[in-house]
Amino acid sequence: MKLNINEKKALYTFGCPNHRATVDRLQLLAAITPDPVAGELFNDLAIKLSTEEAHDWYRRCLLYTSP
Repeated sequence: MKLNINEKKALYTFGCPNHRATVDRLQLLAAITPDPVAGELFNDLAIKLSTEEAHDWYRRCLLYTSP
């Protein structure tokens, strides 16, 4: 999965080890953010992370990173 720098920053800031909670949080942020550009970023990232392949990627890359 390819993420641009802004998506990586948003995921670093609002992500957590729980994949479903991260997607829900990004959807909530998209709904309440007053800036339409930021809202679109959060919504697009939530959609991108909602796929089954993204779930596997999230667990493999974000949860099991080596020091």
